[in-house]
Amino acid sequence: MLRIKNLAITGPLFLAPMAGYTDSPFRRIARRNGASCVFTELVSAEGLVRASRKTLELLQFTEEERPIGIQLFGGAPEIALSNRALKGNLMILAGNFFWAVYTVFTKPYLEKYSPLKLTALTMAIGTLFYLPITFRDVLRQPWGSLSARGWAALLFSAVFAIALSYFIWYSSVRRIGNTKTGIFGNITPVFTVFFAHLFLGERVTIPEVAGAVIIFLGFYLTRFGYRWFETRKSGLL
Repeated sequence: MLRIKNLAITGPLFLAPMAGYTDSPFRRIARRNGASCVFTELVSAEGLVRASRKTLELLQFTEEERPIGIQLFGGAPEIALSNRALKGNLMILAGNFFWAVYTVFTKPYLEKYSPLKLTALTMAIGTLFYLPITFRDVLRQPWGSLSARGWAALLFSAVFAIALSYFIWYSSVRRIGNTKTGIFGNITPVFTVFFAHLFLGERVTIPEVAGAVIIFLGFYLTRFGYRWFETRKSGLL
């Protein structure tokens, strides 16, 4: 007999947590066939902190399933200054720095090449650098086991998130300049929060809403704030 505080579990059979398998119907079948204790599917700790709808659905169970355990995976997302999180934040910061430099220095090339041609060159040259690093992983990937949804996601990423987005970005740099184009990159986190709520069921928190308001306010001031100063200056004159 296993005792956890006031809970006594008799019997040697436990249903292990298995992602994609140990849902509520599966757990009830296991209990009816002699399982002494069952576990939920693997539950993301970060999903709990973000109150993701899909994550919370994994925690739903019936009285028939008791006693039931919850298997959490992942680190402690609330500890934002942990070494791992700090390294991730620094990498993102470095990535944004290099992207800004990249945007500035692509302007002269757009005077010689069209956005479509520069997009093709960027993709080709970038692939040459990626291949030595990802070659083994590409070969080990069980491509035959990918679902139709997986192939659709891969196709969407290649066509829209990469190729088309680069083309639009280069077209914007060519027409309105790199500085004004770079400002639009600040809106990306707002759309990320919106689509995460729409498709993943993640909860939108008050700090995220406040951050979105600040981003849009900064975007407006950067793009159109000069008009206010010009109007005030002409009024003083």
